[in-house]
This record gives sequence, structure tokens and C-alpha cells, in this order.
Amino acid sequence: MPEVFTLGGKWTDSLRGGGCRGAMGGIMHAPLFGLHSGHPRSAARKARCLARVTVLCVILFALNLIFTPDCAAQAEAKPPAKAKASGEEIDSPTAKGDRLRRPGFLFLELDCHDLEEAIAFFHDVAGFEINRNDGNFVILRSERGELLLNRRGAAPKGNAPGAPIPKVQGPRVEIGIVVDDLDKAFAAAQKHPAWTIADRIARQSWGVRDFRVWSPERYYLRITEGPR
Repeated sequence: MPEVFTLGGKWTDSLRGGGCRGAMGGIMHAPLFGLHSGHPRSAARKARCLARVTVLCVILFALNLIFTPDCAAQAEAKPPAKAKASGEEIDSPTAKGDRLRRPGFLFLELDCHDLEEAIAFFHDVAGFEINRNDGNFVILRSERGELLLNRRGAAPKGNAPGAPIPKVQGPRVEIGIVVDDLDKAFAAAQKHPAWTIADRIARQSWGVRDFRVWSPERYYLRITEGPR
């Protein structure tokens, strides 16, 4: 028989199984608060005690049902460990989900006699960074633009720095690049002698300032600020 004491002392019992079920099992098989057969108590008193314990276990069981699903839901709501990695921005023109190559995005591919000089010019003047470098083929990217540059041998003598500008390469194509600081871009462009300043900074009739540049290959570039 389990060790029990009357209401005036300690009550211990070897209840097994844990939780409400275990508690109920122990209570159903043990004397209630010392109410064993040798203790004079009425049957009505025993029934009231049993009813109170039953109500307590029902309450505990209900609370368990309420809070256990909530904890599970919180655990499921936590992002997986790799969620941050999977959400990183993709910056590759050949990768699915690339940040730039979306419908309507326009990029340019240019042949260059001096590839290193072209890389330096677009970096210094317009902030383009190397995204991919295959030696004779380079991809430059800015926050919103992309340039593909190909190495195409040495420049003809007519394209040497300081030589008269010949007829443009085929029908004239104007390449426009928007920069954040036009004055800084113009100062940087002047440090590249192979690139000829066609027009210095001027405010155009549509309200913005720009300057024009000829590349060594006779590409015509308009370097412009955004609307102010």
C-alpha cells in the first residue's frame, strides 16, 4: 500500500505515468488525502474530494491542449536555417532569378581595342564593377546597368589619342549612361586621354546636364545626370 498521511501531515505517493493521466491513475488507486479504510470519513466527503481532483485534472488537460499547438505553431513559423542564404540577391546574367536580366532590361555589348582601358573608363566615370572576367570577355555591372566588353585587337592608327576623329562606326549610335555626380564623372573622364571629350558639360533644353565622349572605337557616349 502507498505511504500516506492524514491531512495534518505530509502526503507522498508513487504516482507513475506522468501528466494528468498518471496523476489520475495514482489517485484512483491510492487513498485520498489519508482517507483510507481505517480513517473515519463519510462516503460523501470522499466523493467530494474525488470530484475536486477530477476537475483539476480536466483543467490541466485542457490547458495542455491549448498551449501545445501554439508552441508547435511557433516552431513551424521560425524560418529554416538556410532561409537567409536562399534569399540572397542573384547577380549573374547566366543564373536564374538574376537581379537585372528581366523582361525589358537593356544591355550593351561593345568591341574594344584596349579592354583594360575600357574597364577603367567605365569604372571611373560611371561606377561599373567587374562581374565576370574571362580574359578577352568582361561583364561590367552597376546597380541598374550591364556592359559586355570584347577584346578586338589593336586600335588602327587613325584611332590613336589626339588623331582627328574619323567618320563614326556605321550609323551613329548614342549610348547614354546616367551618373550620380556629373561633375565628378567629367573630371574622371578627362583623365582617360584615349577617350575624346566631344562636348563639355552643358544644360540641355530638356532640363538636365550632360557631356559627350568618343571612345577609342568611335562609340558615342552621352554621360548625363538624372532629372533634377
